[in-house]
Amino acid sequence: MTKPVTKLDFETETVTDLFAHNAMQAEIKRLDPLKEIRLTGPLGRMIDVLSSLGFPTRAVAIDTSTEALEGRVSVGAPVYSVDGDGVTPFNPFEAIGDMTTIVKELNGGTEADTNVYGEVWASSLHKAIDQTNELNTILSSLATDATFPDSGIGSQLEVIARLIKARAAMGVERDFFYLEMGGFDNHERIANFLGPQLSLLNSAITAFRSEMISQNLWNNVVMVQTTDFGRTLVPNSGAGTDHGWSGNNFVIGGALNGNRILGTYPPDLREGSDVNVGRGRLIPSLPYECIFNAVAEWMGINGTGLDEVLPNRKNFPSDKLYTAADFF
Repeated sequence: MTKPVTKLDFETETVTDLFAHNAMQAEIKRLDPLKEIRLTGPLGRMIDVLSSLGFPTRAVAIDTSTEALEGRVSVGAPVYSVDGDGVTPFNPFEAIGDMTTIVKELNGGTEADTNVYGEVWASSLHKAIDQTNELNTILSSLATDATFPDSGIGSQLEVIARLIKARAAMGVERDFFYLEMGGFDNHERIANFLGPQLSLLNSAITAFRSEMISQNLWNNVVMVQTTDFGRTLVPNSGAGTDHGWSGNNFVIGGALNGNRILGTYPPDLREGSDVNVGRGRLIPSLPYECIFNAVAEWMGINGTGLDEVLPNRKNFPSDKLYTAADFF
């Protein structure tokens, strides 16, 4: 949402192209519809603020893109991109001797004929190789106590659990991870697919929770689920659902005051109601800023820091923005 809207003005007052995967996925990853802090995401902006407050931070995307974790250049932590199976060292099979040394020499530092672009490239490449090998060494020495399911989401959460276990070795106080799970765009036969997908998700989260309890960190972890959009309440002819707008999201963590449903249930779901813009596409009653506002406060961000993390929050009244006290 760009701002609170009604059925009469939502098309003109909403900047984002609604009901389209590409536009709405980009929006939730950036959470900056008016592009006030371009090419950054809400998690990256949290990292920027926390870094400026002196907290050692880390940002890791697991087997996906990094937009949500990107902050201002040279302000926060660099963003790691890690495979769902973990970290592979540079040149793992050593087909040509010590490839690491050879590549570093070919992409060396200051020489008589180098320029600033070459210097930046060489420095970045050397750092990437060293960090990859260091992370592989650390993670290879760590195992989880919990058994994670053999699924994509299970493997990703296991990697995150191992990265959390390595936080002391890497000198991190505030961790941010981003991962994705597909398979919910059920335009047909939703009854055949939704249940198994939710079962996969549940088993992976259950294992992750067990591991965090084993590490005595469950009260220090918050998981936020987001999506590009909800689904139509009216099914289509293929026994599926189509792209909607408003939906439900969950937040999980040991410190939460949980077992509650927050927000307002729509007063009228019928086609002609004030919140139904067609086929059960409902206007959201709350923006995503309401969730991230509470989480950012919990992470230690207040005042103007919240405005940097959520540049569009000023377009919503305070009763549409949850606080840490509302969640925890």
